[in-house]
Amino acid sequence: MIKLPELDDQQYTDIVEAAKRRIPVIYPEWTDFNEHDPGITMIELFAWLKEMQQYYLNRITDRGRENMLALLGIKVREPVPAQTVVFFEDGEAPDRLVRGSTAIMYDGTVFTSPREFVRAPFKIGGVYVSNDDGFMDITDIAFENHTVFSPFGSRPDGSGISLYIKIDKISSDSFFEGFGLTFYIADNCPVKRNPFGTSGYSPRDIRWEYSSYGGFKECEVIADETRSLSLSGTLTLKTGRDFGSVKMNGLPEGKWIRGKLTYCGCEDMPLVRMICTDTLPLVQKKIYADFEDFVLTGASVTVSHRLAFQGTCLAFVRNEDGWIYADRAVIKKTEDTAEVELSEYGRLAAKDGASNVRVIYCSDYFREHRMFLSSNGLPCQSFPFDPVSYVLAEELRIMVLDGAETECSCWREYDYVRSLALAGPYDRCFSYDISRRRIVFGDNEHGEVPPKGNNNIMIFSCSTTMGAGGNLPKGNIGEVSDTRHSYPVVHSEDCSGGSDWETLRHAVQRMRNMLQECTRAVTAEDYRTLVMQTPGIRIADAAAIPFFDPEAPEIPKEKLSNTVSIIVLPYSDSSFPVPDKRFLAAVREHIENYRLVTTRVKVSAPVYVKIDIFAEVVCGTDEVRQAKQRCEEALRSMLSVYGKDGRTKFGGPVIESEITACMCSVEGILSVRQVRLSSPDNGCRRDGYGRIAIPLHAIAYCGSVSIETTK
Repeated sequence: MIKLPELDDQQYTDIVEAAKRRIPVIYPEWTDFNEHDPGITMIELFAWLKEMQQYYLNRITDRGRENMLALLGIKVREPVPAQTVVFFEDGEAPDRLVRGSTAIMYDGTVFTSPREFVRAPFKIGGVYVSNDDGFMDITDIAFENHTVFSPFGSRPDGSGISLYIKIDKISSDSFFEGFGLTFYIADNCPVKRNPFGTSGYSPRDIRWEYSSYGGFKECEVIADETRSLSLSGTLTLKTGRDFGSVKMNGLPEGKWIRGKLTYCGCEDMPLVRMICTDTLPLVQKKIYADFEDFVLTGASVTVSHRLAFQGTCLAFVRNEDGWIYADRAVIKKTEDTAEVELSEYGRLAAKDGASNVRVIYCSDYFREHRMFLSSNGLPCQSFPFDPVSYVLAEELRIMVLDGAETECSCWREYDYVRSLALAGPYDRCFSYDISRRRIVFGDNEHGEVPPKGNNNIMIFSCSTTMGAGGNLPKGNIGEVSDTRHSYPVVHSEDCSGGSDWETLRHAVQRMRNMLQECTRAVTAEDYRTLVMQTPGIRIADAAAIPFFDPEAPEIPKEKLSNTVSIIVLPYSDSSFPVPDKRFLAAVREHIENYRLVTTRVKVSAPVYVKIDIFAEVVCGTDEVRQAKQRCEEALRSMLSVYGKDGRTKFGGPVIESEITACMCSVEGILSVRQVRLSSPDNGCRRDGYGRIAIPLHAIAYCGSVSIETTK
């Protein structure tokens, strides 16, 4: 370890005494060194100042700490806007909403649509569920956000139940190119599902079919954000041109989409809160300026954004040197598009296949007061930029006019960097100082200095957000507005995901936590920790058992020195949950990335061992039946599959003293005279302490309970 020099090695008294010793050398006439002398007072004053300056020599600045964190791969997190989803009720959706349409909450918080909205070319006419008794109409439940239903029943196998969705009023051929159904999924399980990874894992398989005159045929699944109805999202399907009406006993005649559970998996059945079509995602940010890049193939380009109609449009054409302002471009605004005519600039545009046209649109206020800055040509320029809320630095884009303002001058883009200290002398870049709320440029050593000019710095993209202040509850958005009209919406999802600028202290703590994270499976607890993080699964608990093979438990440990067995317990409504092959394969694939090269890992299901209990207790109450019932409930809770503290007792012996203590804690039980435990499982045995020892990969559960009471 490198030993850092101690720069703060002098105390106040040391500094004063050192200065007094220099007086006879520098000024021999000075002979009064007492504290009443004004010169000594000045020495004491500057000694105090020197001590304070030395104190800061040993201190690392916040900027230095941030640069050190960057070397470790830790970046101070910037503000993140909150997100939510709204939907239009039946008959209320517009035909089209341009990108950038806004929704303003009752407190003034602005949400913006990140994409264009096009009304679905169909309507949902009804929702039915089939079972052994026929069809059940659940249309009202499927459209009501406050209730839930299970499309495939509550039984773990989901056998014999299908979901039928009636499709009405198909209005265009675009339906056959793909249509979306948005499912809102309820997750009421106490064990949360791990976030899905990049793999295509889903806990179950659902076959989606469409009705035709020859029967039901399989749909093509274009995209499934729900992961087989595991989370809320949009399911995009494609039918054939033979999609037609059918009539079935118990179902009205019409065109139907049917979902059949072909593989149920080992987890709980999905619960659906609502099914709808016309949904619109919203992001909590206010856009002051934005842009779109195009490749010019004709004489014009078309822009569709709210600011393009309500604000100002500027067009630029890129040649081999940079971006040229197209001051002769003709901009024609219609009801929902802005067409930019660039016929005069076709010969000037670069022909390298990359984007050569840029259309910038911004609000009129932003163009007048914030869009343009003037450079003085000096190093380390900074400009105040302090909107009301947080600036989304990653969306802050700047162009600088290169050279004199002549006909040949071009605009060149400067890239945003987190820290100018990491920039080279020729890098065209800038940074945003959040503490001072200023845009900062370089000094020709770290970042190029913008040339001198008047209004030669242009901010062509800028958005702000309230960060965590946008995490508002559902029901606060009532309408969405485009360029001319407002449309009522239903806000049924909380706004979530927003965060503020991360403090440096929090980033340092996150770095320390990261260093303590488990990144390699070495010990048994490492294996358990990593298995519990397997993406996409709902896992209740796991255990890692070294030197053990559940398929051959009789093999001695010495011959299994490189073997680790992982026992996984999924969470489901089943009394004795057992992981299926897909669940085990997901765990095996995940842990494969972390195991040591020489370690052989086996992933297995647990086995369940039944424990029968007989007890004789002394009851101190006349309500004997209730006391016995409470006693049995306590025993079944103690020997449950899922542990009370979230840890399941894999392979833990069943001890009579613990059973006795559990019964003694029950209200109305004075004492326990005797306890007898037994197990019909052949793999169990009594050890030398009288305990029932079960296999290492087993879970003990309570079987029959017989309690005799005396007063």
